[in-house]
Amino acid sequence: MANLEEKAKLLVAYGETMMEKAGRWQNDVMRDRMGHLSHREMEAFFKLGSKGDLTMGELADGLLLSVSSATVLADKLEEKGLVVRSRSLDDRRVVRVGLTEEGAKSYNEFYQMILEFATTVLQSLEEHEQDLLLGLYRKIGDGFPVVERKKE
Repeated sequence: MANLEEKAKLLVAYGETMMEKAGRWQNDVMRDRMGHLSHREMEAFFKLGSKGDLTMGELADGLLLSVSSATVLADKLEEKGLVVRSRSLDDRRVVRVGLTEEGAKSYNEFYQMILEFATTVLQSLEEHEQDLLLGLYRKIGDGFPVVERKKE
């Protein structure tokens, strides 16, 4: 049996292979569906699709960007008709951004493709392996260290 360091190296190698294959699949699908979006625009688009309306600060934090960079992304997505911005009624300084009807439709179509991809991946495993994989993913996600980011 390999020691912990050797296992960690294997985990990194397997993870890189999986990420590369999943990334290629995502890029191929994205190019067909949303080729007009840059990688960063796609990240912002999917963050809004999965989380719902966010303030600019929340979007920036979720993308690990400055608020000014998140604002530029929102500008570009708004120009493309995928997001809309609104000001908070309670505090006019707060700007919220969310998907338009067209943006939500596009996100839902892509999310269905992701579910189909995940189903295909799970079908390669026995049922007990699927349960084990999901349990391990949850456990690993719960164990990720949290690193505090500096605020602007």
